Amino acid sequence: MTINRARNVLAIAWGAGSLPLLILVSIQTYNDMYGVGEDSDKGLLWIFPLVLPVFGMIVGAMSVSQTQVDNLTLSSVNFFWLTLLLIVVYFVILYSAMLIGLHNLSPSSTSRDWTNIISKSSWILGTLQWVITIALTKFFIENIRPESAPKRSSRRSE
Repeated sequence: MTINRARNVLAIAWGAGSLPLLILVSIQTYNDMYGVGEDSDKGLLWIFPLVLPVFGMIVGAMSVSQTQVDNLTLSSVNFFWLTLLLIVVYFVILYSAMLIGLHNLSPSSTSRDWTNIISKSSWILGTLQWVITIALTKFFIENIRPESAPKRSSRRSE
């Protein structure tokens, strides 16, 4: 697998996990599911920091123009699969928190009930997001096979 293909797979995995959640929470916020008045944006305040920083890092890393390195073979396919697994686990937990909230709380529930779900899931997800960010940063920046990288000429041009 090439570095470019692996990066694209990881970016698509994060986008496919993030976008439906952002849409769902936006619709719920519009329908005052998290509360009314000051509490109405509680869902957005929960979901944005959990998905947008990593999404921004991915977009920033992918916006750099392609180089020859992108066509090289991954130095560690196992690290790629581990990173993808971390992303999947992250979104399983995130979607589970949403499903628990939707299942246990009716639209007439107080925002305090959502606060409990949001608070408890944020501790787990925030910690896991830290690990995912490290894995993605390492992957996007250095995960190439040194022996297949283009060699620099040792001759100096004058």
